Amino acid sequence: MTGLQGEIRTRILGTTAHIYVYPSQRDSISDYRQVVSRAEGVHGVLGAAPVVYNKGLIQSATGSAFVTLKGVDPGQEGKVTQLAAQVEEGSLARLAEGMETPAPILLGRGLADTLASGSATS
Repeated sequence: MTGLQGEIRTRILGTTAHIYVYPSQRDSISDYRQVVSRAEGVHGVLGAAPVVYNKGLIQSATGSAFVTLKGVDPGQEGKVTQLAAQVEEGSLARLAEGMETPAPILLGRGLADTLASGSATS
């Protein structure tokens, strides 16, 4: 059981930063590069990277779901999470290849199954 607990902990914590910095108001952080730089200068901080969270609706031909969107800088995400190691198909690097329309996204296995099966969550 301890091995399973360790694996689950690694998978969950591996895709989540240990600390998040939010603005004091509802506005966004206008100079996020400065905030990242200041965070990296704090003793004991091993890495910092920007992230954007928002809510959305994702839809396929057979299903749809309400989602929390996490926008990352693929070049910096490896400083704070092990997200790239969790990707089973495709790659995190694909997110940095350019401005495609629509932009590439990574889906968790559960969401991908929901969109493929048509079992909508609304």
